[in-house]
Amino acid sequence: MWKASSFWLLLAGFCCFCAFFLIPGNPKYLSVSSGVLIAGAYFLTLLQDYRKKLRIPVLGFWVDHKERPGLYKSIYVFLFFAGVFALFAFCLLMSDFGK
Repeated sequence: MWKASSFWLLLAGFCCFCAFFLIPGNPKYLSVSSGVLIAGAYFLTLLQDYRKKLRIPVLGFWVDHKERPGLYKSIYVFLFFAGVFALFAFCLLMSDFGK
């Protein structure tokens, strides 16, 4: 269920992103909705992977939740803040901030 919903969120986000460039006038709601949908798919996948306690590949070794729980949680916190920053940067770039 989770993987299917994150796939459809990602697909809808890419469709909105493509429609943003195809529709004349570049509607602002399409840029914001594409960023929110893509970020929603990212955060949903991140939440699913964290709940399953999947191993994370990090610079030549695997981080397992049982072996190093502190590092495991800090990597997911970093990935969460990287996603928030990417969403903020995407919405800022797609808006009319620079004009």
